[in-house]
Amino acid sequence: MLFVDFSSAFNTVIPSKLITKLGDLGISTPLRYWIMDFLTNRPQHVKSGHNCSSTITLNTGTPQGCVLSPFLYSLFTHDCRPMYGSNSITKFADDITVIGLISDNDESHYRAEVEHLATWCADNNLLLNTNKTKELIVDFQEGIRPCPSWYSVGVLREYGVRGAFAKGCSVSVRPEQEAWFALPAARTLQHVLERFAAECEAAGMRISTSKSEAMVLDRKRVACPLQVGGEVLPQVEEFKYLGVLFTSEGKIEREIDRRIGAASVRSYAMRSVYRTVVVKKELSRKAKLSIYRSIYVPTLTYGHELWVMTERTRSRIQAAEMSFLHRVAGRSLRDRVRSSVTREELGVEPLLLQHREESAEVAWASVSDAPWTPP
Repeated sequence: MLFVDFSSAFNTVIPSKLITKLGDLGISTPLRYWIMDFLTNRPQHVKSGHNCSSTITLNTGTPQGCVLSPFLYSLFTHDCRPMYGSNSITKFADDITVIGLISDNDESHYRAEVEHLATWCADNNLLLNTNKTKELIVDFQEGIRPCPSWYSVGVLREYGVRGAFAKGCSVSVRPEQEAWFALPAARTLQHVLERFAAECEAAGMRISTSKSEAMVLDRKRVACPLQVGGEVLPQVEEFKYLGVLFTSEGKIEREIDRRIGAASVRSYAMRSVYRTVVVKKELSRKAKLSIYRSIYVPTLTYGHELWVMTERTRSRIQAAEMSFLHRVAGRSLRDRVRSSVTREELGVEPLLLQHREESAEVAWASVSDAPWTPP
């Protein structure tokens, strides 16, 4: 997996290229001219107190803080697609991840995909930040054993330090933000924290005890006092990690509720999508479906690999999805049109969310069933 980072992604968008791509999506000429006028010849100056800099004129990029900027950027990158069926490209705002399946040690398709992405970025004036672009290899070959699912969990919200600190310890590092630990017992976790703190001190970093938190996955409330530098870390019942809400009970229903809420018209971000895109009759269906694929589906299904996909959950997700698609088709629930008819008319297949009732439940249940040794 290649986690791609761009240098000032929004600031490097070329308006003329964006307008060409919007035309390919079927967006009307008057609207494209309006967007072109909006993005070009923008005066800008900096004011500090009573002092004001000279004015410069900007003809590239999208305005920072503008509600249209992430949507325009998503449309600008809609043509960034994988070349091979064994690869996939996941996009969320200005984050792009290239995922490649390597079989029989043949990574030619994956490497070709990375080279193609680099060429696409150069053609679209997007600058790859090689200092922050990272590659992660997930390998389950013999000799590389994944962490058992019954390990208790502790989370340190601080700068990451590479490397394992104890036998049987799984360490997941998100560069410059968080380090996540999975340990078999609180006593082992306390030992790892002490060594981790020492490594941080040696690297000139210090753990912020006011922002570091611990969480135990168990059906019952279990105390797990952990200390860093003599200060006890707060133990929480829920924690948001990489945008996904985890709870100490191991249930994912609240996260699914959050996803459905984030994709609904009630959320502030999606409300602007509905008002400025979905209900606009002057926009083509092709443009609206591009918004559906590049913005709505990632918002609705983010982190769905962790969901316990019961029939009830599947029905809720499909109901939320059809609410959006009916609006794209210019219909409401009062029209009493079957979902299958709307899907066929728009050429949209149902979301391929795998039906998983047992695997996730067993994984979460095994956490609480494991013996726990108090410190």
